[in-house]
Amino acid sequence: MVNLWPVFKPAAVLLILLLSGGCNGEDEHTEEDYDIHGRYMHTSSIDGAFMLFAEDNLSGNVYKYIPSLPYDLPADYKAEAYRIHISKDTIFADAETGQEMTYSEVTLPFHWPNQKVSVKTAEEFKPRIQAYDRHIFHETRLLPVYTAEKIFSYSYTKEDFIDVHSPLIEDHYILFLFDDSFDREYLGILNEYAAHHEVRHHLFIDIRHGNPGYFTDFLNVNDQPAYLILSKKGMKLKTSQWNDIHDFFQNRKGMGIPREGDTGWRELLNN
Repeated sequence: MVNLWPVFKPAAVLLILLLSGGCNGEDEHTEEDYDIHGRYMHTSSIDGAFMLFAEDNLSGNVYKYIPSLPYDLPADYKAEAYRIHISKDTIFADAETGQEMTYSEVTLPFHWPNQKVSVKTAEEFKPRIQAYDRHIFHETRLLPVYTAEKIFSYSYTKEDFIDVHSPLIEDHYILFLFDDSFDREYLGILNEYAAHHEVRHHLFIDIRHGNPGYFTDFLNVNDQPAYLILSKKGMKLKTSQWNDIHDFFQNRKGMGIPREGDTGWRELLNN
């Protein structure tokens, strides 16, 4: 299976909050300041509520954007997550600086999957872990609902980016191509080759083409083009040299990748 789905680019969302650099700032306040600490999932286009992931028994307290990842759901799958509504009275706070603002005052987008968020609820909060038949991403209509009295937002980090996109299964790799000039016909060849390899050798390579800025913003890479390989253990390789990608799969997995313009691999696969 090869996923042509591009790097996640969330649609416009209702939540708006100032993002800033520096440390993660989680020690700036205590658990008394908030009721729930978790990870942003996505915002509903229907009512503007956002989904807040706390933990599950698949990926722990790290949110995974499941629609883009193969996974084996535990038979006793359980998760803690909430549907959070905001109101005109909700206060937003930058977790690092402590700056507070109202909903009408905020200006910059807050919409990255797996971004850290803490919420003080207007109602009495009662933690709730539930069993679900499907991954929590697909069950948001069943989530407990709260209204946010105050929302703390944390800067989005390199680790947040890597964690949300890293695979959940061994021998599964995500190959990001952050290269505006990458030949689309060659990309199609790579996807076809990867699909054959998955069937024959149970090695899954998910090839994604994305916006170069998404890579450089969160992974501190200034060279262009840029390529990234993720595995279950996180980032395996980041490079601006396409030959490094060839060498990685050849040396570590014994898998040769077709060179651009080489069609001989088709005959090899059909034998």
